[in-house]
Parts: sequence; C-alpha cells; structure tokens
Amino acid sequence: MQEASTAMTHPAGYKELEVGYAVGMVTKPSNDVDFYQITNKESVPIIHKTASGWYTLATSSTNAIGDISDFLEPADGVLYVLKFGVHSHPDILDIKVSVPAATERFGIKNAQTMRVNGMNSPAHNPNVVLYCWGTSFVPNFTIENNTNTPFTSSVGYLKFTFSGHKYQMEAVKGEPATAHIVNLLGINE
Repeated sequence: MQEASTAMTHPAGYKELEVGYAVGMVTKPSNDVDFYQITNKESVPIIHKTASGWYTLATSSTNAIGDISDFLEPADGVLYVLKFGVHSHPDILDIKVSVPAATERFGIKNAQTMRVNGMNSPAHNPNVVLYCWGTSFVPNFTIENNTNTPFTSSVGYLKFTFSGHKYQMEAVKGEPATAHIVNLLGINE
C-alpha cells in the first residue's frame, strides 16, 4: 500500500494543470512568452516502451533511438507533461534526453549532460519531468553504455515508462492576469 501511495506523488517540476488555466510558454532564447489557455485535459496512463532495436550496444558506445513520437502522438497546440522513468537489467545504461534534438535538456554549454537511469528515475517512481510542446519541442533519446560490458538481449533488457497529462491549448490574445509559465529552454523547469 505504501508503494502505491509513493508512486502517486509528483516529482519536483511537475505541473498538473486544469481546463481554463492560462499557460505561458517560453520557446525562444529571447524569453518571449506566448500565452495559451487549456481547453482539454487528458490523462496519459502508464506507458511502458521497449524495443528489440535497443538491445545491441557495444562497450562505451551510444545509440540514438528516436524521439517521443515513437511512443505518443505530438501535435500542434498540444502540451504533454510527463514523468519519465527507466528500468534496465543490469543497470548499466544511461539515457540522454535532448529537447529539441540539437540541444541538451539536462545540461548546460560546455558541461556534462545529466544521465537518466534506473537509479535516479526508476520506472516505478519516476523523478524526471519531460515537456513535449507541439511538434518542435519533442524529447529525443540517446542510450549510452559507459561500461566495459556490451549490452545485448542475452545480457538484459531496457524499458521506458511515461505517465502524466496531455493538454490541448489555444492561443490567447494579450497577457492574462495570472498564468503558469513553462520554460521549455530551461533546465528541468
């Protein structure tokens, strides 16, 4: 019972919004804010994703496995707020997340990028929050094996877990009196 209760909590940075809320989206380095109003909210149940193409990873190598559109259906005017967890056995793989594909989501220029793995964001209780906005700010995933052990289907397996909410939004003219700001360019905002 306690485990189920723990899994229901939201990690830091997770924003659960409601229909009618105003949301300001920062999508440009100039920090200009575009305002939207939520017109529909849908729950994204727990989605487990694994693929056999991920199973071959030599020692000290990487594999770009695609973006979140392999798991969900991003669309214009849609914001996904998702908890992201990883489960692998053995726990030797790291996942690098970038949004959009050319930028480092969990890192800064000239710095090491944060790696997501089963220890810092386990599948049963994710600690990492991902935002997916429209079709341009879509999380991309790269698997890294930084060990001396090759990773194959005979060695183990890897699974991603996503859960959260999908919000349909429409543009608002002017600036609302109050709004939740989502900075898609920030680090874990």
